[in-house]
Amino acid sequence: MSAGLALIATATEGHMSVLRGLDGPRTYPPGNPQALAAHLEELGKSPQLLAEARRRSLALARERFNWDVESKQLVSLVESVVGSGSRTR
Repeated sequence: MSAGLALIATATEGHMSVLRGLDGPRTYPPGNPQALAAHLEELGKSPQLLAEARRRSLALARERFNWDVESKQLVSLVESVVGSGSRTR
């Protein structure tokens, strides 16, 4: 995303848990190379669509998927685990 590339991902549960509700990423069913090819062809034929997809990827990288945001979430998670008193011996 931070490289400004159009985001196309396989619609697996792992990817969808991250991408669900986001504006911009294109997904295709696992094991369906024709659907992937259709996304690539569509973007390849439309400079406007490609430019918009690239803009959205950069925006996602700046606003949500960056170390400043992720580090806060990680620290919060670690603090919740450590602070819960559930330590193993």
